[in-house]
Amino acid sequence: MKKLHKLTLICIIFIFCNACSTQTETTKTENKNINQKESKKIDNEKQVAHSIPVTFEEIVKYPNGKYNRKYKVGLLDISKESEPIMKEVAHDTESNIKSADLKNKSNSEQVELYVHTMYSLLKQDITPFDKIPLQILEIGGFEEKEKSSTGTKGEQKNKENSGNYNIEILLDASGSMAGKIGGEMKMDIAKEAIQQFVSDLPEAVNVSLRVYGHKGSNDEKDKTASCGAIENIYTLQKYDQTTFRQSLDGFQPVGWTPLAEAIKKSTETFQSAKENDKNIIYIVSDGVETCGGNPVEEAQKVSNSNIKPIMNIIGFQVDHEAEKQLKEIAEVSKGKYVLANSAKELQDQFKETGKDITSRRLKAGGAQVDLNMASVSDKMKLDEYERKTKENIRSVQIAMKHTVTILHKDEKMSQQLADEIEKKINDLTEKQGKQVEMAYSHFQEKTKKHYEEMSRSIKSE
Repeated sequence: MKKLHKLTLICIIFIFCNACSTQTETTKTENKNINQKESKKIDNEKQVAHSIPVTFEEIVKYPNGKYNRKYKVGLLDISKESEPIMKEVAHDTESNIKSADLKNKSNSEQVELYVHTMYSLLKQDITPFDKIPLQILEIGGFEEKEKSSTGTKGEQKNKENSGNYNIEILLDASGSMAGKIGGEMKMDIAKEAIQQFVSDLPEAVNVSLRVYGHKGSNDEKDKTASCGAIENIYTLQKYDQTTFRQSLDGFQPVGWTPLAEAIKKSTETFQSAKENDKNIIYIVSDGVETCGGNPVEEAQKVSNSNIKPIMNIIGFQVDHEAEKQLKEIAEVSKGKYVLANSAKELQDQFKETGKDITSRRLKAGGAQVDLNMASVSDKMKLDEYERKTKENIRSVQIAMKHTVTILHKDEKMSQQLADEIEKKINDLTEKQGKQVEMAYSHFQEKTKKHYEEMSRSIKSE
């Protein structure tokens, strides 16, 4: 009997302990589930903690979504291959919304929460301005330069090393330049091209104009006077439009062609040039030497002198004999010879032979950077990135609206709520698009001004 009582007592104790153990495990499991739910809720709240971005700066700073670059958008809707991804987005959206407890939220708050939740999942990366590969950034256009009493260190170094450009134009004013091309006198065409060329030069460049053969006539009796007619009508100085035009208007083509003597006298122009200056002679001629001189020999002598000028020759509607002589002049002086047979070609050749001067080049990172080309390139690059940014915003819009469609089809939201959410999405996209346009317009203007400042800086050196 005593044994039976002991056995009964042991069973009761065992059952009681087992019940306690089961209750403890159940409590632990329940607590774990509660903690997981709370943790998930916190994660979801973190994911949508940021307010919906509107300005370009806000959009850039806003974290990229979980599905960034994982879905593709067509012309009007999500691509078919991205449909599985969008179902995941819809599932995540619904899970996040459930954990947020919509019962205590107003209709507008629900709309805001849906839009924000979807945006936080779908937001795509946007390139900030300082990450766009612009040449203005490579050459330090936006950097604050270290100033000194005489300018920046870079400006001082450039002034010490680069020297200045001194340009003398030798213009053939012999009688043959009175010939016509397309009904216009060759001399008038040449004058207009020269005027345009010098007006496009940087302000710091010194210019000189020397004419030859502009006195007497083509007659033998006037040969001596004409061959001695070599005149520096615009002495080496900064370009002044009015004075230079007056110099051009002061002569007409009438005489012979003392090209050799004109080349010889051009050395007088550069006597005051500094050691590191770059001296260039432009010769515009339509014929060969006719005064008995040897222009190739004179060009060789001038080239070997201490001024070491480069001679760029423009043959203006020349014959074979003249072209041969002019080419030899360019060759011995390490210059360029080009042929022009029309007004346009003459202007183009001036631009071509003078591009190293007129393009305002800077050295940056060991490479020559043409400011004019860089400015155009950067504008195109900014246009391209503005388009990409707008496309990314549009992609997010389409993906969000597609998510709404999935949720509505799955009866996760009413038609009225879906319509209100889509309206909110459209309004957000429109605001973001306008802000992006404003930001890029401002940055384009800022970039343009910096290029203009750099160009002026180079001109003044």
